[in-house]
Amino acid sequence: MPFYSDSNFRFFLHNGYWLVDYQNIARLKVDLKRERITGFLKSDSIPRPDLFLELIYPLFELLRRRGIFAIHAGAVSLQDNGLIFPGRAGAGKSTLVLYLIEHGFKFLSDDRCLLFKNRAGFFALGLREKVRVFLANVADIFRLKARLGDKPGVKKGFGIEEVYPDAIVKKARIKAIVLPCWTPELKTRLEPVSASAVLKALLPLSVEAFFPDSAKANFEFLSDLVTKLPCYKFYLGNDRENWHHIIKGLVQ
Repeated sequence: MPFYSDSNFRFFLHNGYWLVDYQNIARLKVDLKRERITGFLKSDSIPRPDLFLELIYPLFELLRRRGIFAIHAGAVSLQDNGLIFPGRAGAGKSTLVLYLIEHGFKFLSDDRCLLFKNRAGFFALGLREKVRVFLANVADIFRLKARLGDKPGVKKGFGIEEVYPDAIVKKARIKAIVLPCWTPELKTRLEPVSASAVLKALLPLSVEAFFPDSAKANFEFLSDLVTKLPCYKFYLGNDRENWHHIIKGLVQ
């Protein structure tokens, strides 16, 4: 019997291995001790957005065991100083990231990144999926308007390297955690937030852990992250010309 199942995939534990079945699209054997994944995958299924996260769940599990944790967050850097913007869909992550890139920041991620810690501090690694954004949210950025077309009300996707090929970095040391909040009816403002409030927000945004040891490691890492770094809530107001000025103040 599977120990986890939904409409797309099933996980089994058998003879010490993690067996994964994705509706006959992929079948994987995950050896957690040796940190090895073997199996097969139909190549034409890889671009399907509804399966992308599920297909890399086993990889995220192995990365957690090496101290690398996935989280839903945008991430940028300026002069090697990084910021992460955790948030659910609709929080404004992608819009904020694109405005910052337009004003000289470097791109790490708009929706999902990997976090780790070493003696030098906390770092973010970018995951370059397609950036998806509503045209109305970035209509005053000319190069994006030309790329996204003129269909309102639909999120359009594009590769960040297609528009900002010189604004991409692989990793950056994290200087602060910023929770974006989409509030176009208000003025932009930045407020300090307690570590406990940010931890409560981060836990649902981390990739689900199916094993007690990796769940414990995930919780301990996020607890350390929010207590060691300054945390803020950033209200994305109607005065967009101020967004990058305020955010720059966190890394300069």
